[in-house]
Amino acid sequence: MKNNILNLLEEIRSIAQTGLNFTKDEYDIKRYKRLLNLASQSYSDLSGIDKNTIYNNFLNDIAYATPKVGVEGVVFSNDKLLLVRRTDNYKWCLPCGWCEINESPQQSVEREIFEETGLNVEIISIIDVLHVLAGEYNQPHTYYQIMYHCEQISGTLTPSDETSDVGFFKIEEIQDWHRNHKQIAERAFKYYNTFVKK
Repeated sequence: MKNNILNLLEEIRSIAQTGLNFTKDEYDIKRYKRLLNLASQSYSDLSGIDKNTIYNNFLNDIAYATPKVGVEGVVFSNDKLLLVRRTDNYKWCLPCGWCEINESPQQSVEREIFEETGLNVEIISIIDVLHVLAGEYNQPHTYYQIMYHCEQISGTLTPSDETSDVGFFKIEEIQDWHRNHKQIAERAFKYYNTFVKK
């Protein structure tokens, strides 16, 4: 129970600090400070540390704008790669998404693969860490992409509200790629041919 409360407080604190870092609206500032105050009181109740000390420490540590972190799930079936067609732009990519608060990157990639494809996977290894700089692909953030080699352990391929099509494909079968996912797929197959294929 305590862990659940701490996870909730961590998410509230994260929302408040990130909001205070970016907002210029005086009303939003008051709302985010109120969230930070509520989180500080609960942290104080759990730890015995003075609430004002916690609040001021949080307020002095407003989240700095750092790169976002995303995960990419690489799942092979023979000589094909698991790909999904997105519902937001109808382009193809590997199962992917942003890491969530209170999740490890490994948990994030497992969750994303299941949510987008219906498959449960086991993580084998990290393939690579890639990056996209702010402004590339007309997006505002610098972000890192952690590529995980995963193996299917259960589940049935099933599209979701995020994916209109899912399946295993060769690179040459896909023409309309999302952002840098063709390069990610090529990197995945290089890994596959070097370390996986017998």
